[in-house]
Amino acid sequence: MVFDEHEWEAQIRAGVHDQRRLRAVAETRLLDTAPEDAFDRLTALAGAVLDVPWAFVTLVDDQRSFWKSSFGIGSTDLADRQLPVEESFCQYVVATRSSLLVGDAALDPRTSSNPSITSMGVRAWAGSPLRSADGQVLGTFCAVSDEAREWTPQDVRLLETLAEAAAGEMALRGSLADATAVSADLVMQLDARARLDRRGARLADLAKGLAAASTAEQVSRVVAASGPGVLGALYVNIELIDAGRTHMSVIHSPSVPDVIVERYGTMPLDESTPPGSAILRNEVVVVRNAGEFATQWPAVADDARSIGVEAAGAWPLVRADGSVMGALSVGWSAAVEFTALLRGAVSTMTQMCAAALERGQVGDTHHGLIRELQRALLAPVPVLADLDLAARYIPANHDIGFGGDWYDVFAVSATHVAVIVGDVCGHGIPAAATMAQLRGSMQALTRLKIDALDELFDDAEDWFVTEPDFVATMAVHVIDLEAGIVRYVSAGHPPALIVLPDGAVVSLDGGRRPVFGVRGPRPVVAQATYPSGAVLVACTDGLLEGGESSWDAAYDELAELVVANRFDAAAALADRIERAIGRVPADDIAFVVARRR
Repeated sequence: MVFDEHEWEAQIRAGVHDQRRLRAVAETRLLDTAPEDAFDRLTALAGAVLDVPWAFVTLVDDQRSFWKSSFGIGSTDLADRQLPVEESFCQYVVATRSSLLVGDAALDPRTSSNPSITSMGVRAWAGSPLRSADGQVLGTFCAVSDEAREWTPQDVRLLETLAEAAAGEMALRGSLADATAVSADLVMQLDARARLDRRGARLADLAKGLAAASTAEQVSRVVAASGPGVLGALYVNIELIDAGRTHMSVIHSPSVPDVIVERYGTMPLDESTPPGSAILRNEVVVVRNAGEFATQWPAVADDARSIGVEAAGAWPLVRADGSVMGALSVGWSAAVEFTALLRGAVSTMTQMCAAALERGQVGDTHHGLIRELQRALLAPVPVLADLDLAARYIPANHDIGFGGDWYDVFAVSATHVAVIVGDVCGHGIPAAATMAQLRGSMQALTRLKIDALDELFDDAEDWFVTEPDFVATMAVHVIDLEAGIVRYVSAGHPPALIVLPDGAVVSLDGGRRPVFGVRGPRPVVAQATYPSGAVLVACTDGLLEGGESSWDAAYDELAELVVANRFDAAAALADRIERAIGRVPADDIAFVVARRR
């Protein structure tokens, strides 16, 4: 096909100026930021392995190619870490949305007019796209030489692996920034809820029930069950509005007949009912008898009368910021005079309920945050034909609910699968950030060192460990499906176990060296038999600590459980292990179950 220069330039302009892509680049919040070790280690690795003078992690907007990491440049000044987009080779990757390999830039018609050939001495260039979670091309991971060369398929695989690691680092920074903001907001909301809870002293029994509730659903059921007794009412219901403010979900008191519960489980948000009126007006609405009820809300008067309602009212549930989240509605079986005492009691209950509901919604948000962090930091296990795989992460009972324990499972080749478990010392966002960096680094290095596992930890320490007090443990297992063996090395990590089809237990306690971050002799790579039907379980120390049993006894109990259920599917066995924990762990727990089909 004849190269069309005008068509090529149009394709470049369209890719570079794509608005969705530019928004994705801006949302990384990494433009014009300082160099970081996590990215510099990746470009340094590329420079060493590919033997090139320059390697870059770039972000490309519509004006320039910004170098987040620039191996071989030697300057950290912002002005020296960017290039006009029209002078960059990254623009070609953005245009094609795929890897680009140029053996001699001066001879390639796609690149021969690029000014960088003269200004920087670029001859050979190879780069892979950095993609956002939704597939937008943010920039490139590229290697550059001042001599012409032919790029090999191995070079391309390395660049693609490093590009995935760099893109993961970028996604992690966005997740952690969001998590930090959400965590700060959670603390402020919880403090506000604690102040409001103290106002519920007059309703101590109800307050105890609300204090024990951790979700909005639990709060609603506590109020619906206990509220009628506090107010002498027929029912106390909670109505919560949906995100679109079009409907209300109702939690009914147990005394409400099933036919009414079914009919009014979800109601349109309008003024045809007491709670709808209270929410839309953001004010208390009450009727003292059945006649007033029929006049004010005729559409539901017959149903109210059918269950014995004579008087009713609804109080808006208001958040600390003044927004309305729902209503507390009350019905009495006799006419009611709304005295100051009754109004005060209902008002107090409403304030307690609103505070507890907001706290419960904060709890729901917190649990959702943890789930999203887990999803972002710990990718799901792959689906493989020869291995039945399952993995679990169980956060410890501390503030952020996420720490330094991790697992990783990935296919290295058609016949080799890596299973890695590790534990970075510490908890919370710093440990999670370090964990994610180490996890990505170890995946890249394991792929490179698949045939030299004894060198793995030394090489990793050479370019990963920068803090003198950094400590981590980890174990790397490489399953050779063709040979039916597992080769493994461990840096101070608890041994994995293999249960053979006949029930024999093999403890993988070889291949050891000191913890990661503490220099020591290289391990001798150990191996164990792994026939069809065998089950491998690798875990972090949280699974073996914190219970009533000693570490050794807990290990034996784990082995017995796996033996007893060795023919289960991996997911079912993982569920059994998780149920056997029977507690909220004091330390994070991560484990992988790999059953050879």
